[in-house]
Amino acid sequence: MAETESIWEKVDDAELEPRELNKESFALMQDFLRDNSSDESEIRQPPMDIPFDYSFDDEIIPPRNAKLLTEIGGISVPATEYAQTMIQKYVTRFSNGYGKKNLIAALDRGEVYRFYIRQELAKRGMPAALEYLPVVESEYRTRATSRSGAQGIWQFMENSVAPFMIKNDWMDERNDPWKSTDAALTKLQENYKMFGDWAIAIAAYNCGAGAMRKFLRENPDKNFWELAELDVMTEETTLYIPKFLAIAEIALHQDDYEVELPELQAESEIYEFDILPVKEAIHLAILASEMRTDYDNLKNLNASLTRFITPPNREYDLRLPAGMKETAEEAIEAIRKKRPSDYSGIRTYKVQDGDSLWGIARRNKCTVEDICFLNNRKEKQILKIGEVLLIP
Repeated sequence: MAETESIWEKVDDAELEPRELNKESFALMQDFLRDNSSDESEIRQPPMDIPFDYSFDDEIIPPRNAKLLTEIGGISVPATEYAQTMIQKYVTRFSNGYGKKNLIAALDRGEVYRFYIRQELAKRGMPAALEYLPVVESEYRTRATSRSGAQGIWQFMENSVAPFMIKNDWMDERNDPWKSTDAALTKLQENYKMFGDWAIAIAAYNCGAGAMRKFLRENPDKNFWELAELDVMTEETTLYIPKFLAIAEIALHQDDYEVELPELQAESEIYEFDILPVKEAIHLAILASEMRTDYDNLKNLNASLTRFITPPNREYDLRLPAGMKETAEEAIEAIRKKRPSDYSGIRTYKVQDGDSLWGIARRNKCTVEDICFLNNRKEKQILKIGEVLLIP
């Protein structure tokens, strides 16, 4: 992923030398990107190795007048001292100081996706608290990558993509907030059907259903809080539920904790988009330039595209800002006329020891200029073994 992100960084730095017939188009694109790209756009950054903090500070003491928590967003909480103390310690952490600041930033970052998640939870009859699970998973960063390789706001591992999502050379739907939400909620529903308890079902989302079955098999008739108090699960899974429930409790009862969090505006156009099916490779940067629209927004809407190029030879539902479908159709037609050759048959090639651009171009019956144009690179740029190039 870091390699593919770097391709588009070169666009912003105006390092490209596109083929002669497309110089004007790319020059316009470069100017557009420099004027409209935001340094704060998370999707423009390389995948992050987020140090998810499941640590527990014993010095954090919950307030003596803390209310008894019996239910949080549709998830029941036992009245045991252990469960209440664990949750209240995290409530204290996230309703004060840096913890509060971080929570506000995460919920603000997730505004675009939280409305959809909230709708889906209501439609499926699932606990409302689950809207806040991505805060624990990724802080609502669409391209968050954990140390173990999990990606997206719901942190799916690569081996858990199927049958929920697609991952290939062109797309990784773990990074698509809408499709990964559908997959995550389906997985959580399956866990609940398997275990019959939401706390255990959500914990199993963290540690895996197989691991949770093992914990329960070795400790029959125990609920999540009893398993946690027995210290039979990993620390991450043990603290996953109280941290999640504390965040949900604060978000759902802001006045009780004197915390003001970002609210969703259901009527906002930010939740609306158009769909345009395309069957050819289209650079989102070029499309944004041709449409005179925001490149970052177009990338955010199509976050599953690993190269920010629509897949060739298969239909892809391109998301567009609401009301811009016709504009996009006209822009794509203009791009077809401008570009010097047909890239609908794009293939991929992994660079091997001894390869050169000239040799790769000769073997694939294309030109070095073709390869440089398609990969947004300089002819003199050094090839790296294992690097994946697009070949027309």
